[in-house]
Amino acid sequence: MNQPHRRSMAKKVALTYLVATTLWILLSDRLVAALFGHDQQLLEMAQTVKGMGFVLVMTGLLFVLVKRMNRLEDRFKQMESMLAVSEKLEVVGSFAATTAHDLNNMLMVVRGMTELAKLDQQSGEPLPPARLEEIEGAVVRASELVRQLSAFVRGSGEELTETEAGVLLRSFNPLLQQAASKHLVLEFSVPKQLGTICVNPSALEQVLLNLLVNARDALAGRAGGQVKLTAERCELDQHMSVFCGRPRSGEFVKISVRDNGPGIPPDQRVQVFEPFFTTKQPGQGTGLGLASVMRTMQQHDGWVELDSEVGVGCHFALFFPVVEVGETAAVA
Repeated sequence: MNQPHRRSMAKKVALTYLVATTLWILLSDRLVAALFGHDQQLLEMAQTVKGMGFVLVMTGLLFVLVKRMNRLEDRFKQMESMLAVSEKLEVVGSFAATTAHDLNNMLMVVRGMTELAKLDQQSGEPLPPARLEEIEGAVVRASELVRQLSAFVRGSGEELTETEAGVLLRSFNPLLQQAASKHLVLEFSVPKQLGTICVNPSALEQVLLNLLVNARDALAGRAGGQVKLTAERCELDQHMSVFCGRPRSGEFVKISVRDNGPGIPPDQRVQVFEPFFTTKQPGQGTGLGLASVMRTMQQHDGWVELDSEVGVGCHFALFFPVVEVGETAAVA
């Protein structure tokens, strides 16, 4: 919470306390005098009870005010964290745009050297197979990093198309079912008609794949792993959260991806959207999946929200504005 807002809140709390205190003293004195003024002993007892009541009421009032200020403080901290994440996204986007191409060229050279080494081995040259597998494994992981970096910045200047959201999402079902592993059950429930949205289909497909792969990895080794993908049309009025950044109103297509995995701790619900942050084991994740999801949603004038409970699972919600035909725009 910034300093001007803190000072403003402090003034409001002080003013509320002053007004409540003044009203209590004036009104309670008059009430006690009117009721018990004829009996000095009763008047003294009433004054004592009044004093105790004043302490209890004022303590309760302060408790409520402080609790409310703490909630506001937590919300502002989350919003500041989301702002920091957005700034990091811009920095990493610029970095990725300039390095992905050169890195990919170098990886192509390494892959070519690996193939030559395999040929040498076939001709009788001594080269441990484990070494070749290690080199190739490193190349594959680096290639995946390049792919995610490219996906992270992909979309700049690409034209969005007006698409019926229900039809588009249903067309993704076969691919998503294939991406789900054998131990994971994917429930897909999307109506045919949801509304028209401006979207890059391949970008949305990649967003859903990222969320599904994250859920699949989180559920690995757990019996009864389940992911539900649903969609609905909803109307929002001045909707505000730490994820959308500003109040949003209007009609939106809401796409939900829920899993029954281990969940994400409260202190990491914003952090997971930071580039290169990952909860996976070293070498198993690049930490760009959710950063890419967030960036893509921003490019589509939408946003992603995360609701999670440890031990229960995660719920990612994607919000796309419903548009009238003819409002096609380019990705920002």
